[in-house]
Amino acid sequence: MAKSLAQLTIFVSGTMESNSERTGLRRVAEELNKRLEKTFSVTLRVISWPEDIRPGAHQDPQAEVNRQIGPGYDIYVGILGTYFGTPTRHAGSGTEEEFNEALKRFKENSKSLRLLFYFKNSAQDIYSMDLQQMELVKKFRNSLASKGILYKEFSDTPDFLNKIQDHLWNLIEDEWSGDEWKEIVPVGDLEGSYLQQDIATDESTMAKEEDVLENADDREDELGFLDYIENFSSSADRLTGTMEKISTFTRDIGNQMLGHTEEIKLFQNADHISGSRAENYAISKAKYLVDAAGLDLGKFADFMEPEVESFRNEIRTMLISFRGAMLIGAEMGGSEKTVGNKEKFSQLVATMEGAQHQLIGFQESIHRLTPLTKNFRRFRNRATSILGELIAELFLSINEGKRILGQLD
Repeated sequence: MAKSLAQLTIFVSGTMESNSERTGLRRVAEELNKRLEKTFSVTLRVISWPEDIRPGAHQDPQAEVNRQIGPGYDIYVGILGTYFGTPTRHAGSGTEEEFNEALKRFKENSKSLRLLFYFKNSAQDIYSMDLQQMELVKKFRNSLASKGILYKEFSDTPDFLNKIQDHLWNLIEDEWSGDEWKEIVPVGDLEGSYLQQDIATDESTMAKEEDVLENADDREDELGFLDYIENFSSSADRLTGTMEKISTFTRDIGNQMLGHTEEIKLFQNADHISGSRAENYAISKAKYLVDAAGLDLGKFADFMEPEVESFRNEIRTMLISFRGAMLIGAEMGGSEKTVGNKEKFSQLVATMEGAQHQLIGFQESIHRLTPLTKNFRRFRNRATSILGELIAELFLSINEGKRILGQLD
């Protein structure tokens, strides 16, 4: 008899600044589902603005977002960086209004949902920040303690994904009863009465997770040693080609963006702006240069989309094939070859860590670019989002690679 699954919906609330984390969370949820379904009969679904919000009409845009989201989610995840957002009719920003709605639901019935909130410690140059927005974020963060909320901070996308992955797993293990959340008593007014538990991964959780991983690979273990080696070799070659293409295109786009930036600076510094006609020309010229830079980012996003999908497919095949080949190889007694392949694989994991670090730097440099036009903002957000997806893939692959190495040990 088929086992019924409980679907838990995660609502991700935050500004466009959290594009990367929001995209990465979707991928983390997909990976977690493989283990959650087997262990707890639970599957996760992620919804967020703007991806899952259709056009509509209401008293104001945020009211329409609230109407569409409704009470149909089980976990609220809030994310803020240096930007607080645009005020709404009822709160300082859309994120704050969404948080208030979630907190209200929790106060009314603690079994209905759970709240998780995260703040990014930005390495952004202070002179490029909107200090007024940053002050609003700080004020909001300082207010959470009095509302009984314990938040977490993170440094970059992989750090966030690492934290949220552990927190979601342990949250479900500790507090999901099968059809609703366990009741938290007392809830009442919440002022100083409730402190959300900070959950750490313990040995029993790790043991359960490893058991599930072993079971998940039983189907693949039906292949033979040579099958694994063949799959590993071909997927590794294709993966190398994909990474080289991504690296080359990223470098080229980076150089183009640098050229556009220098051109804009030279134009802005030129002593030619005087009078309304000259000012109008200067604004039009500046917009043209900025939009040209935006188009480059749009081309980058178009190029990256299929390459990220290719990377996802090849890295999955390669990791599974390597693990299977190494385990069977160890049983065959080929210790010298096993050690050599393990060293090569360790180097590959280290290479992925280096690539992840570089992509994070490139993503942050794009995000720091001031959105001088509407088109540039749109292309910038798209580029940072697709980079976040690739960073998430690397994060998951690096973790899985390290887990495989640990199993071989």
